[in-house]
Order: sequence, then structure tokens, then C-alpha cells
Amino acid sequence: AHLGLERMFGPESIDQAIALFPVPWPKDRHAKRRLFSTEFLTLLSSRLRAGGLARIVTDFEPLRDWILEQVPGSGLAARDRTVDARENTKYERKWLENGQSAFFEIHLAKETHIAVPAPEEPSVQVYRFESFDPARFVPQNQVGTVTIKFFDQVYDPIRKIVLVRAFISEGRLVQELWIKIEPEGVGWRLGPAGKLNVVPTQGVMRALEIAFEACR
Repeated sequence: AHLGLERMFGPESIDQAIALFPVPWPKDRHAKRRLFSTEFLTLLSSRLRAGGLARIVTDFEPLRDWILEQVPGSGLAARDRTVDARENTKYERKWLENGQSAFFEIHLAKETHIAVPAPEEPSVQVYRFESFDPARFVPQNQVGTVTIKFFDQVYDPIRKIVLVRAFISEGRLVQELWIKIEPEGVGWRLGPAGKLNVVPTQGVMRALEIAFEACR
């Protein structure tokens, strides 16, 4: 949800957002997995139009309390109330069957616009070079804010093509990229294998760069 809202919706583009019975992650050690942190609420606020609204319904009162604690500084104003069952979702029906009749609703109204721009998506770099020895191709993993690990290197000696799989982790986004090295004219070409099926992030660009460095 965070990645989708961040990358697929522009600033001030949404009239209303609704979340029914989000996963509460009730244990304290799992709090970082809860969706409606101040950071996420600020992002949500930035994507709501002026006067936009968000509504959250939960069966778990401690989650209601936690979300209300996250609201200050997000650009949203909150009000909450206890409501009867009326959503007819799977989890509402489950709790009704278990004897719960009261649920907790939060209304969030956009009050202040806080800009949260979408991350920059650079153009995909394709590398060309004169010589290449597959036997010496050993791309080095990178660990840090952006972590890149290479796996499953495959070489076709007839077509002289190398495929290598890279896992790229940067923040919340984890992607898998296949990189292809193949002859082109009198030299070689390195780039994504086939149609690009990943978000072109700085991590993806760095994975291609590391593979190119290993080719050289």
C-alpha cells in the first residue's frame, strides 16, 4: 500500500481513501509493520485533494488508539467513534460470529498539504564494451542502504549469452532483475533481459553498473 500510494498516485489526486479492518499487528515488536504510521499518514495526506477524506474501520481498539497517536504532524485532522457492524466484510462477519458488536471508526480530513514527491525514476542505462570473458565475470554483492545480491548466473556458450539474477532491496521495495550480457556487432551489450519488469530505481541502475564493472 505504501509503495503503491507513493509511486502510482500523484500529489493531491485522490478524493477519498477507505481501509476496512487493516492487519493490526498487535504485538509491540511488530509495530513497525502497521500501515498507518505518521509517515504513511503524511504520504496519504499528500495524495488527498483539498477537502479529501480517509476512513479507517478496525475491530481492534488498541489499533484505533495507536493510529490516533500517529495523526499529529501528518497534515490530517482526526475524529473517531464507535459504530455497529455495517461493512459486511469477511473480518467483520468473523468478529460478529465471535460476539463482538462494536467496531471503531476513524475519519481523517485533510487539513494541511505536506508535499511528499514521488521518488525519481531514472532512465535505464544500457552498457556497451569491446571485450568480455564469461569465466572472469564475478559481480560483487553490495550491502547497505541499497542491498544488491547476485544469484543464478547462467552461460550459453553457443550463443555466448550470460544471464545473471540480481535481488535489489532499497527501503520497502524489493525487486528481482535479470541482467543479460550478449554479443552486439564487434563488441558486447549489457542491460535488462527482455522487457523491463521492475521499477527503474537507483538500486536497479546500481545493479546494472556493478555487473558492467564486473564485465570490465
